Amino acid sequence: ALELCRSAFTCPELVEAEIAINSLRWEDVPALLDAFSKSQVENVDALFSAAQIAASLGEQRIAQSATERAVRLVPDDPAALLRAYLLSVK
Repeated sequence: ALELCRSAFTCPELVEAEIAINSLRWEDVPALLDAFSKSQVENVDALFSAAQIAASLGEQRIAQSATERAVRLVPDDPAALLRAYLLSVK
């Protein structure tokens, strides 16, 4: 999961979670991702990155929440809908 985490973080909004991952503070990551998925951020890529990391850590509720927020921001974007589908069947 660490390699996935390192490659998925391209959004400054996820810096706190990235620091926790790189510091091997895995116990902090779910709470940081949960708070992020509930925040007012409107960066679809960041939300999908958070969802992907949460899913990799087995945090399906957080992954679903972040994915749903991302899709609500761009409900007519076929690429976003495909990303949401791929995350849900993983």
